[in-house]
Amino acid sequence: MNTMRTLNDLMPGDSARIASFRGSERIRQRLMDLGLIEGARVEMLGAAPLNDPIQVKVMGAMLALRRCEADMILIGEEIRGGRRRNRHRSGR
Repeated sequence: MNTMRTLNDLMPGDSARIASFRGSERIRQRLMDLGLIEGARVEMLGAAPLNDPIQVKVMGAMLALRRCEADMILIGEEIRGGRRRNRHRSGR
């Protein structure tokens, strides 16, 4: 079973290309207005203390997205070679 991954599946420091969107046309248009377009490289920077919202970087801009919005963004190829950040808040 091959399920599409979403922006929610990335860990801090991971990057991927946006493959497509799901959801209503209004929501898709809002995300595209923010610079989240198909083929764009998006990097997961981190999450707020309660894990929502998340912070991502796309086309040089940093954005905060709700987890429900990030779940509408399907990702394709992951991009390696970026700086890895510790996956744990405590740094241990």
